[in-house]
Amino acid sequence: MTYLAEQVGSVLLAVALFPVLLYLPGKILLFRFPFLRPLFPESLGAELLLSMAVAPITLYLLQRFAGPTFATLILVGLYIAFLPHRLPVVSPETPPVPRRGFRPYLIAALAWLALVIVMNVDLPCGNRLYAATTAFDWSKHVMVTDAIARDGIPPANPAFHPGETMPLCYYYLWHNVCAFFTVGSWISPRAAVLASVFWAGVALFAVLHQFLSLLYPPDPTRHSSRRLSLLLLLSIGGLASLLLAIRVALYLYSGEPLRLDFLSVLHTGSDPVFGWLNTLITTPHHAAALVITLTGFLLLRTASVTALRSRRLPILLAGLAFASAAGMSLWIGMVAAAIAVVWLVFLLTRGDLREIALWLGAGAVAALAILPLFLELNHASQLTEAPLGFHIRGFTFTHALGEPWKSLIDFLCLPLNYSIEIGFPLLGALLIWRVWGLNASLTPHELFLRVMFWTSLILVSFVASTVRHNDFGWRGVLFAQAACVLWCWPLFLSLFPALTGAQSTLCARAAIRFPRLWKITLFALGFGFLSAVVDPLMVRCANALLDCPKLVTDAPYSSLALPDDHHTAERLAAYREGYNWLRQHTPRPARIALNPDHHVEAPFFLYANRQAIVADLYNSTMFGIRRENYEGLLARLKPLFATKPPLWVDVRATLAPLGADYLVLRSDDPAWNHSSDWPTPLYHNAHLAVYDLGALPPLPRQRE
Repeated sequence: MTYLAEQVGSVLLAVALFPVLLYLPGKILLFRFPFLRPLFPESLGAELLLSMAVAPITLYLLQRFAGPTFATLILVGLYIAFLPHRLPVVSPETPPVPRRGFRPYLIAALAWLALVIVMNVDLPCGNRLYAATTAFDWSKHVMVTDAIARDGIPPANPAFHPGETMPLCYYYLWHNVCAFFTVGSWISPRAAVLASVFWAGVALFAVLHQFLSLLYPPDPTRHSSRRLSLLLLLSIGGLASLLLAIRVALYLYSGEPLRLDFLSVLHTGSDPVFGWLNTLITTPHHAAALVITLTGFLLLRTASVTALRSRRLPILLAGLAFASAAGMSLWIGMVAAAIAVVWLVFLLTRGDLREIALWLGAGAVAALAILPLFLELNHASQLTEAPLGFHIRGFTFTHALGEPWKSLIDFLCLPLNYSIEIGFPLLGALLIWRVWGLNASLTPHELFLRVMFWTSLILVSFVASTVRHNDFGWRGVLFAQAACVLWCWPLFLSLFPALTGAQSTLCARAAIRFPRLWKITLFALGFGFLSAVVDPLMVRCANALLDCPKLVTDAPYSSLALPDDHHTAERLAAYREGYNWLRQHTPRPARIALNPDHHVEAPFFLYANRQAIVADLYNSTMFGIRRENYEGLLARLKPLFATKPPLWVDVRATLAPLGADYLVLRSDDPAWNHSSDWPTPLYHNAHLAVYDLGALPPLPRQRE
């Protein structure tokens, strides 16, 4: 079986197994408690959303306090206890769906699955291997998933092992769901994470469709147009294609090499707003956290207006949803908490005590459920600085300015910045506001959407995370993006009368009353559709372009950070072959010594699935390790990979206290071809060698 077929087969198997956690629990809940079904305006996707809300935190708590084996047995027992007989495919409350009604959903799901696979798998071509630009992000997801599969809960830090196991300081509940399905060698950690992208994308569509039906009551005869238009709207990007066109024009005019720095080519600054496809593919755990948070919001909003005999179960489910989301993305959890606080203040002004009780109850459940994970992460962290700080969202044209002028211009450029980054959804939402009137009477659901939008947008505009990249600003804006999609949907639908079968007057009113904004919105829509093509092509093909001599890249932002010698694909193929050998011929608990002086060692975590002593500058300091601790080990290990490496006995003496079992040498390490008195490697190819640190060393040669 070829390498490509192995990748695709493993992903398809993982996709087929994920419903055990991401569909069956919700199906059981809706069957056992049918009064929950009215909480969802649409039946489509309700089981998936409920499962995603409760499964991650429940699985974590079971594994944390009962162990992985007993947790699995308890889950099986719960399924048997609550499922004494076969569940009906359709609940008694919903009419049967015609057979032909499933065909569009099946086609859309298969198309999405094909896109996910094509965008992420490695493409072999002879002695070359082409990875997607997402390989940089994927190395982090794969290493965390593999650490959980290898060590259980709580997992060990996979990128730092200074002679003892270091606890992992990173929100990992989504990776824990992925690790649950790494069955033997059939499903690799990478395949499990890739399968989670598919299900996160389906869930994102489902939850936005639920909110769409909540805001705009559906017409039963036009469900297909509603869903098709939402799919098209989610595919629209910002003005990334316009920015790329400007960069290419400057490249053709100046003759200078085009820099394939992904952030600067497709975004207006260091704090980008990623499109939905990019968010799902690069950071599925943040996308899943958004979906689960919106599910919790949906449960509380509908429970407050639905005549339920008991609201205790919706409170419990919403609280578990918030806990699951916070354990998947701390930044999404922070923004969600801020939205909840602002909404509670609004409810207090209205005196709505019933809904206040719902939100406070869900918050209490969430705090109790997530407390063990927060205590664990806090114990593991070595960081001392505050996680958040004041920061005005940056704009690309102000980098060269000094303070306070930079902050002032960044502040003034915020509307332009967001208009370029978000594009049509934001401009379309603004146009809808103008046409319908900013002071028009709003339903409680529309008021909540405005609270969500403004709270998210204000926070990410003036607050930033200080731990690494501004993940708070990158991920917190997802709430505002979701609100823009929901607001601009009527305008988008009216632009395409073929979807509705009738001509809407909304476009005509917008064009007559606000002609300038109407033209700008159409301009953004055109480039948004073009960006929907450009963005995936950049993600898929940027690494292949690195081997073109006329193109260069900024190493800190390249997805693999390999030497810029235009042999990236050849090196990656050799690394994959070597790390695959390492994975197959070494024990699972083996610890590997690598050169820690690389910016990032993505291939090792993508293919080897082993514990690193010190991985690299980027990953070793990501999971709560202080920079000075990394630099201390760097000073000890860097001489082993220098141009004049020490004798083998000294290499072993240095690595033995750290618990290293094997040493990996890459062709871009200075010691390559200079380790003449080292033993013969266990494995060797043109770009990678593996040495056994447990073997007896040969007699050292005499050096002149």
